Amino acid sequence: INGMDMFILASENHELKGEIEDKKKEMIILQKQLKDAEDEIDNNKMLPTFGVEIVLEKEEKIKGLFKRSLHAPDFVMSRSLVAKHPVKSPDYKGTEFILAFMENYHVDASLELYLTTSVYHDVKVDVSSPKYPSTSLPLSITLQPGVMKRVQFDSSFAMSGTRHDSKAILVRSEDEIIAYGSNKSPASTDAFLSLPTDILSNEYYVATYDYNGAFPNEVLIIGNQNFTIVEITLSDAIGSGSVMWQGVAYNRGETFQLYLDRFDTIQIQSQGDMTGSYLKSNNPIGVMSGVKCANIGPGACDHIVEMMMPVSTWGKTFATVPIPNRTVGDVFRLISSEDSTTITISGGYNYASSITKAGDFVELIIPSTSYCYIQANKALMVVQYVRGQSGTDLGDPSMLLVQPLGGYSSSFSFTTLTKSTGSFQNYFAFLVRKKFKDGLRLDGNQVITEFHEIAGSDYVGGYISITEGAHSIRHVSPIALFAGYLYGKGHYESYAFPIGSRLAPINLACNPSKTVVGDGLDNDCDNLIDEEICTAANNGLDVNECDPNPCQNNATCNGTVGAFECLCQEFYSGFLCQKDLCEVKKTDIIFLVDTSLSTGSDELDKQVNFMKNLLNKITISYEKFEVAVIKYSDVPVVDIHFNSSLSKNEILRKFETIQLMNSSTNVGAALKTAHEMLSLRTSIRQFVYLFTDGLVSNIVDAEHEALYLQNYLKKTGIGNSLSVISFGKSVRHKTLTDIANAAKLDISAIFTWTNMDAFYNLLPHMVDPACKACYETTSSDIVFLIQSNGNMTNEVFQRQINVLQQIMKRIGEKYEIGPRDLQFGGIIFSYHIHFSLNLNTTHKPIRITQYLSSVLQDNVVLEVNVSSAVNYLQEVLLTEGKGKRNASRTFVIYFVSHNVDQYVFIPLKQSGFTVIAIGIDTQLPDDAVTDIASTASHAFFVDSDFNDETVDLLIKEFRYTLCTERMNSSI
Repeated sequence: INGMDMFILASENHELKGEIEDKKKEMIILQKQLKDAEDEIDNNKMLPTFGVEIVLEKEEKIKGLFKRSLHAPDFVMSRSLVAKHPVKSPDYKGTEFILAFMENYHVDASLELYLTTSVYHDVKVDVSSPKYPSTSLPLSITLQPGVMKRVQFDSSFAMSGTRHDSKAILVRSEDEIIAYGSNKSPASTDAFLSLPTDILSNEYYVATYDYNGAFPNEVLIIGNQNFTIVEITLSDAIGSGSVMWQGVAYNRGETFQLYLDRFDTIQIQSQGDMTGSYLKSNNPIGVMSGVKCANIGPGACDHIVEMMMPVSTWGKTFATVPIPNRTVGDVFRLISSEDSTTITISGGYNYASSITKAGDFVELIIPSTSYCYIQANKALMVVQYVRGQSGTDLGDPSMLLVQPLGGYSSSFSFTTLTKSTGSFQNYFAFLVRKKFKDGLRLDGNQVITEFHEIAGSDYVGGYISITEGAHSIRHVSPIALFAGYLYGKGHYESYAFPIGSRLAPINLACNPSKTVVGDGLDNDCDNLIDEEICTAANNGLDVNECDPNPCQNNATCNGTVGAFECLCQEFYSGFLCQKDLCEVKKTDIIFLVDTSLSTGSDELDKQVNFMKNLLNKITISYEKFEVAVIKYSDVPVVDIHFNSSLSKNEILRKFETIQLMNSSTNVGAALKTAHEMLSLRTSIRQFVYLFTDGLVSNIVDAEHEALYLQNYLKKTGIGNSLSVISFGKSVRHKTLTDIANAAKLDISAIFTWTNMDAFYNLLPHMVDPACKACYETTSSDIVFLIQSNGNMTNEVFQRQINVLQQIMKRIGEKYEIGPRDLQFGGIIFSYHIHFSLNLNTTHKPIRITQYLSSVLQDNVVLEVNVSSAVNYLQEVLLTEGKGKRNASRTFVIYFVSHNVDQYVFIPLKQSGFTVIAIGIDTQLPDDAVTDIASTASHAFFVDSDFNDETVDLLIKEFRYTLCTERMNSSI
């Protein structure tokens, strides 16, 4: 056994030497027996009972000679889970994984394993730590197709310092699964693609990064077989740094050896860059490398880690895509596997160089706009590093291994990760041949994005934002191959890794072999993997892939030769139609309730009723909606916190306890408190509802804090927003628009408390953009009442004509007129009806404006009968026979020129019509107008503040969002 002499004390005694040689031969025989036993297990054969006896007997003999303890779990020969597929393609999917976790910045890091599967049936998975005691392991879980499961481990599983331990985690499954590891703590997170044990090999180079003077470089070696010897040769990059192992310091260029058994873990740390250090072993091993907390460019440090790919899987050609939505550029390291390696880079960045020695590398900073093509004469490992956060350019250091073109595949299944607090903004980046770009399907939907051509190649690259959870991406052609990378960013936190790879030994000499469908090998040495779709040997051997139906959610299965396609029902997507497009993502809702004394108990009740109505429509849970409430008058008070563990009924009861407080109305302080609360829960969808009547103590503070809050909400990029809910005995419309304008919101962010528009308008931002269960409509019937009696002054009469013309002008600029949009009607009256205009879509705003210019005041009839006009409106004009649409909203615009009994308009309000009252006589008291309007928010006054912005606010409700029952069931 190579290297075994390191365990045997030298002796001049010839008899002892002879005994040692005999024992070495005996040990070789034992290893062969163990290997044969493992092979029998992998071939699903029963191990004879005597095999176990032999193993245990040999164990005792070895203990006697070498004084070592061989742990019993290594020799357990039964296997509870048996893989079902006879042909195993060398790739990232597997039925057995052995992984571990390196040391992170915080000792209490959250260690997580994410599991998913691409097969079409449930898969049983066992997770254990065979040689490390744990109260939570072993455990068994069942993976469903297209669903992600997360397994959390105690922080003690993380390695610490340079030491030999036994913290390996074993994952075994009945069928192929995908495994990702995540090592996260606040502001220090990274993740890695875990490789199955059938991919592990015995030759690696590692990638770390510059030593920052505080946190060491790390290499973690995981034992896959007993009696494994690893030789490590330190690279020149380590500089003046060294590795201390068993009391000896090793410097650059020096080699030292490690010994480990199956499930052993050895972490090596160094105060120097270990990139390019070489590992060679007698048995396959797993290798992870990175930095405890790396500084890469500007900003703070962050944990970085990847599981290294064996040298046999390295390639000579690569394409790269920049880290999405960043501006600071990316760091690349190109590490050579052989001496005299030449490199050329084309595309968005031109570079040519050579690397003299194996294990050396070149480092480049490539702009965030550059998509590149890399070629080399000998195999490389290309590592892409995410640079630290700079200003508002969110993210922090992480690393990923760029896949060679020979590692591309036609389909991947993957899952996003969760953040230490809140959620990441997740992106999927890809590279594919230009001619195949239109065939990419993410969760069954065509990938629609900007494709960037890479000069000097026939490849394009791009990225798309994706939702949290499990996803699948495939190409409609099984021979169209592409690469995929997952990237998540948050405030001073990020992760990045390849979502998978074909891991055929493309860096080894190709030997022609028999074609086996799905073996993942280049059988005919034409540099293409598994391109043999149909041969004489397999032609006609079709099976019914749709029996049983693998598709979910009542989808139709369409079977083809060797494949199938799921035709999804509306609102579902994904390869198996497993994804509910209308499933609400995690959402925070925070209410800012005006409890100033000037509000009054009736107006406080309106705010409470709005909150109750909204709460009764949603599900309160960690996975869907969480609610917080801030009461404000002179100072804000948090009445209900997020994560309060209150049930919906408990929150509703707590609403009832909200009382009026002090006299002033400090809107700015309330907005600031909301900002502080939400900033602790980043990357969750967040919506703020500010209740205000426009009576604000300090408008400047309110405007500033509204701007700061909205800028924060917009920065997340997931549709978060501030909404203003108007209520009150009287409403200052100008103040509302001033706050909206200051926050760079438009009028669409201002709502009334009487309906759920403020909620339904935001619902589309809480679900997948492809969910069309909510839609915007302008199906509104609008009628106007113009008085023409002679006891009005001509100035007041003309004012209502001018205002209506102003309204029609803005409507014509912002709305469509048609059968599914706006339509108009109206009457001109005094004591009787002078003119009636039936509801009709042919009445265009410009024609109504022109007609109004010709309307003359009736100076003969002095009296006015508003009650008769309203009665005619309801019983004649607002009927189906006159063009009213039952499914549309109805708005009545009445110009108030004198005191009118408010009860005249009650029948209209009771019928569900919205009454908009516009005071045109400046001598009228406010309540003469507000009492007529449906709410104070629907009362307007023609004064110096009545401008286009006010008109926009008036006509805003003509456009609204409707949601189907499908959405109501989702929330």
